[in-house]
Amino acid sequence: MARRYELPNDQYFGLGIRGGPINRKGRALFFRNSDQAGYGEDALYQSYPFFYTLNENIAHGIFFDNPAYPFFDMNSAGNGIVTFGADQGELDYYIISGPTPFDVANTYSRLTGFNQLPPKWSLGYHHSRYGWLSADEITGIANQLRNDDFPTDTLWFDIDYMDNRQKFSWNPTTFPQPIQLHQSLDALGYKRIYIDEPCIRTDDRLWPYLDAMGYFVKDNTSGDSLVNDIWFGNVSWFDFSKSEASTWMASQIAVFTQTGIDGLWNDLNEPANNFMPDALFDFDGDPRGETESRNLYALLANKAAYEGQLLARPNVRPWNFSRSGYAGIQRYAHTWSGDANSDWPTLRINIEMSISMGLSGQNQFGHDTGGFLGSPDAELFIRWLEFSAFTPLFRNHSINTAAPREPWVYGDPYTEIIRDLIKTRYRFLPYIYSLFETAARTGRPVLTPTFFYASGDVATYSQDHDYLFGPNLLVAPVYEQGATDRSVYLPYGSDWVNFYDGTQFAGGQSVVVDAPLGQTPLFVRTGTILPMGPTVSHTNDGTPPHLDVHIFPGGDGMFVLYEDDGISFDYTSGLFRYTRFDNFLNGDNNVVTITPLAGAYDVGPRDIMLHLIGKSNSPASVLLDSALLIKFENEAELDAANSGWFFNAAASTILIKFPATESAQTVSTL
Repeated sequence: MARRYELPNDQYFGLGIRGGPINRKGRALFFRNSDQAGYGEDALYQSYPFFYTLNENIAHGIFFDNPAYPFFDMNSAGNGIVTFGADQGELDYYIISGPTPFDVANTYSRLTGFNQLPPKWSLGYHHSRYGWLSADEITGIANQLRNDDFPTDTLWFDIDYMDNRQKFSWNPTTFPQPIQLHQSLDALGYKRIYIDEPCIRTDDRLWPYLDAMGYFVKDNTSGDSLVNDIWFGNVSWFDFSKSEASTWMASQIAVFTQTGIDGLWNDLNEPANNFMPDALFDFDGDPRGETESRNLYALLANKAAYEGQLLARPNVRPWNFSRSGYAGIQRYAHTWSGDANSDWPTLRINIEMSISMGLSGQNQFGHDTGGFLGSPDAELFIRWLEFSAFTPLFRNHSINTAAPREPWVYGDPYTEIIRDLIKTRYRFLPYIYSLFETAARTGRPVLTPTFFYASGDVATYSQDHDYLFGPNLLVAPVYEQGATDRSVYLPYGSDWVNFYDGTQFAGGQSVVVDAPLGQTPLFVRTGTILPMGPTVSHTNDGTPPHLDVHIFPGGDGMFVLYEDDGISFDYTSGLFRYTRFDNFLNGDNNVVTITPLAGAYDVGPRDIMLHLIGKSNSPASVLLDSALLIKFENEAELDAANSGWFFNAAASTILIKFPATESAQTVSTL
C-alpha cells in the first residue's frame, strides 16, 4: 500500500466508471469487476486505477498498474492522507507529470495504448433491443427506420439469434438464412453487431472439445474445467490467458464474422459469475487465481476478438463493444455503462460516468439510452436521447421485458422530436470524427470535464453534469424531470455563444437558458469553427454534396477537419485528408482561409457553405480569392446557384457558398 500526504487544495479526478461528484476527494473506491445490474453511483463493471491530481492549475497523474483488486482512499477520513494499494502483487505505479491535464492524458495513452480510430459508422445511431426474436422482425424494423426517415447505422443481435444459446450458431427456425439476412441489411446500409459471450454452456456441441483441449478456466482444487451456474446456463469460462486457447478463439471469430458480421458485442466478461474463488487461470503456465485475473479477463477476451476480426478482414477496422474492462482495453474495444435502471437518478449518474470515463482513457463510451431495465416515458427517453446524441457512442437498447423503444412508438409530437435529435447527431459527424482522429493520435479525450481546458477555474472542479465534447462545445444535458430550463456554468477564460440563438455570454458565470424538450443546451466558445454535414440516412450514404462550416463570433478561430474512407486502415498509408479552416476578424469583417494540409484521400466534389454567425449587418461584398461573389436575395436562390452569398437578417447570419478545390482558398467579407 502506498501513502501520500496531500497538498492544500489537491483535487482528484478520474478512476473510471463511477457516478457521483467527478471530484473523487473524500471517497474510498474499490475495483473488482462484477456484473451489477441496476447499479447506483458505484457501478463496478470496469476498473481503471488511474487518477489526476489538480492543484492551482497544475496537473499530474498516478497510474497504479496492478489488477489484483486495487483500492484508492482519496482522503476519506479528512486527515490529508491518500492511500492506494491492491489485495495482492507489487506496488507498481507511474507518476505522470503534467503540467496540463492533456499532458497527463497523453502520457497515460503512451503507457497503456492509444484508442484505435473507430470506423465512422460506429459514430452514428445504433438501434438495439434484447428481444428481437426473428430475422423477419429485425427486417421489419430495418425497413421502417428507413421508410420513416430515422438515420441509423447499425442493428444489434442479442442472444435470441442463437440456437439454444450455442456458441457461433443461429436458430434454424427464426434465423434460417443469416448470410442472406446480412446481405439484405447491408443493401439498406446497416452494419450488424452480434453479441458474443465468453462462456460455453456444458450442453454446447463445442464444450467436450474445448474441455479436452484444456481451454477453459480450471477448478483450482480438482483441476477440471470450472463449471458455474448463471442465468445463461451451466457454463465454463473460456481461458483467454492461455495463448493457445486465445489463438483458437480468434480463428473461430474470424470464421463467424466472415458471414457478414461487422462488430462484436462482448458481454458477460467481468466474468458474470461475481464470485469465483475456486477459479484458476492459466497465463501460459504461470497460473493465477481470481484475484489477480478477474479484472484482466475482459481485456484479454477483447484482444482475441480484435485479432479474430483482423484475421477475417485485414484491412477493415475491427469494432468491439465490451461491458467490462481494465486499463488498456481501449486498444481493442469500446465500452458502455452496463445494465442501467430506466429512471431519472440513473440518467444523472450516466452523465457523471461519461465525464470520468473520458479522463480514464475510454473515448468511445456510451449508455443504453433510456436505461436498460425498464420502460421510460417519453420525457425521460427524450432527455436521455438529448444527452446520448452528444456522447461518443449513441445507442438505444433495452431489456426484453421493457416496452418497445423504436423511435416511432411514442407518437407525435415525440416521434418528430426523436427524429430531429438523431438527425442532429448526423449533422455533427464531421466534427465528431475529427475529434476521434485527434484522440487516436494524441490521447486527448473526446469528452472531458470542463476543467480539462480551464484548469485554473476552480468552479469547474464541481461541474458534475456539464462537459465539453471537444475543446469548444459545452454540453449541459437536462436530467431533472419536468425541467424547462437549465442553469449552466460557463468556464472562465472564454466568452461563450448559445448555439441556438447566438446570444453571447462572458465566461466565469452561471446562466439560465431555455431547455424545451428535444433541445440539448449547447454553448460554443467565441471564435469556434464547427464543421457540420447534411443529414444522411447512414454514414455510407454517398458523398455529402456540401460541408457546412459554422463560424461563431467573438474572436479568431481554427479547426482541422479530418477525413478518410471511414472503414479501412488505408489512412495509415497516407489515404486521409487534413483540411484547415482559419477565421480572422478585421473589425466586423471576416477573412476565412481553407487550406488542404496533408493526405492523398480524395473527398470528391463538394460545395462549402460558410455560416458566419452573429452578424447584425450585411457586408457590402464578398470575395472568393480575388473574385466578387454574387449576392442573392434568399437562401433558396443561393442553394440553387454554384456560388454566391446571402445575408439572413432574421438569423443574423451570412451564408457563403462556393465549390471546394484542391488549392487553398480565401473568403473575405468587405
